[in-house]
Amino acid sequence: MSRLVVCSHGTRSEVGAARISALVEAVADALPSVEVREAHVDVHPPYVEDVLAPGSVVVPLLLAPGHHVGTDIAVAAARHGAHVTPALGPDGLLTSLLTERLHAAGLLDEDLVVLAAAGSSVAGSARATREAAHQLSVRIGRQVHVGYGAACTPRLSDLVAGLREEHPTGRVVAASYLLAPGHFHGLVLASGVDAVSEPLLDAGAPDRRLIELVVRRYLDGWLAAAV
Repeated sequence: MSRLVVCSHGTRSEVGAARISALVEAVADALPSVEVREAHVDVHPPYVEDVLAPGSVVVPLLLAPGHHVGTDIAVAAARHGAHVTPALGPDGLLTSLLTERLHAAGLLDEDLVVLAAAGSSVAGSARATREAAHQLSVRIGRQVHVGYGAACTPRLSDLVAGLREEHPTGRVVAASYLLAPGHFHGLVLASGVDAVSEPLLDAGAPDRRLIELVVRRYLDGWLAAAV
């Protein structure tokens, strides 16, 4: 089977980088017959351009389509004859994990919930994030608002301020729709919410649902590339 390149954005957070590496190692353990390589779009090596080989399948460790998937990774992959899979989200496995993280953060029946995402100027990214919020809303039985850290509106801090004005006695809880600790999770923590769920990669071992999702993206991509 072809090389799997698991490609994240990259982060200056040592904790976040370690959790990404742990996920890549867990995926490699799940695919013992596949050469699995870690790569990043930006911030620190190994960079995706340097890891790709002809026939590689790239699974973006990104939760929605956007510039990094559609341009940065896609252009590099085209130069090397590699195949790029869709981003990880939205997906029912992520919804299940988000729900679990919310309850672990102490979600109460009366709490207001916001899905805290990184944000992108690409329209398809916002649509995918809204779909993720819809899936979470169905799962937890209440409205889920969407706020972003950058690039599009509403910005998370503005959304939280508005919800506080409308519901002055209510708690606002953020579901961190982020893969790992880093800059954007710091923005969520500073947004004024009452509680924040852990990122999808928490302090424990990588969740089996994330491993399963990456493996599924790879196998689907490998089959698509073989056609």
